[in-house]
Amino acid sequence: SPVKMQKSLFLFGKGLQDARDHTFYQFEPYHYGPFDQRVYDDLERLETAGLVRRVESRGYRGRDYELTAEGANRARELTKDVSRRTIDYVNRVVKWIEPLTFSELVAAIYDRFPEFKARSIFRS
Repeated sequence: SPVKMQKSLFLFGKGLQDARDHTFYQFEPYHYGPFDQRVYDDLERLETAGLVRRVESRGYRGRDYELTAEGANRARELTKDVSRRTIDYVNRVVKWIEPLTFSELVAAIYDRFPEFKARSIFRS
């Protein structure tokens, strides 16, 4: 989901030295925690490029995405130039986030990064 993508990318930026340059997302506190509009913009670009597609939402009233075969192939190509440490970290974050509900995810992010509650409208 876009929310899980936001939070995953936020955690990647916090945990990966490679993601800490000026071109990475610049997350700010927003209604449901860390937010950068460019994540949504990039999801739209990925969809237009045929690398992801929208799918019926799985319990969340918004939209969900999944990789297309072309997107999966492109992801495999990109991992050839990424360190094992980075791949392991990304896999750990995704494995942790995947089973969480929206509420569980937002609450966990706020617990670890309370400064991102500043503009929150979230009520657990």
